[in-house]
Amino acid sequence: MSPSEFRNEINELLSRLYLGDSSAMDLLYDKVAGRAFAIAYSYVHSRSVAEEVVQDSLLKVYRNIHTFKRHDNGYAWICTIVKNTALNTLKREQRHSALNIDDFYSLMASDTDGGVQDEGISACLRSLPPEEQQALWYKYYCDMTVRNVVKAMRIPKSSAQDLIRRAEQHLKSLMSK
Repeated sequence: MSPSEFRNEINELLSRLYLGDSSAMDLLYDKVAGRAFAIAYSYVHSRSVAEEVVQDSLLKVYRNIHTFKRHDNGYAWICTIVKNTALNTLKREQRHSALNIDDFYSLMASDTDGGVQDEGISACLRSLPPEEQQALWYKYYCDMTVRNVVKAMRIPKSSAQDLIRRAEQHLKSLMSK
């Protein structure tokens, strides 16, 4: 199927959905879910979150079908909804994960098996400069990619890479003492 045929088919399904044909939603899901998942995953980097983004996005398509203009590119419209939903999900997660970095270390130190080693690691982490603590926290505790660390810390990619590398080296040297 050529790209123009695919776009025409998506537009036709969106037009049917606009006219009240609810069976078009199932067909639309079958056509775009895999591609929508790939878009969502490229932003959120989590399979379960990407699946949730796809579900939320297609629900938004259904609820907002009245805003779709029949002569527009329906697939691009859906992709924009997926992208925006993924970005909003990231923002929501960052707001919820914007804990004080010191709270994270105190939680780590109060672990049930928290032995001397955990307390030593926590002490080493606390002795790092705040921006290094934050970079390591995002990378390892939040399991963020460098790209997401860049967005969260609002710094250039090269700076984020250097900061993480420097923090890892600094932590390694502190732990070897």
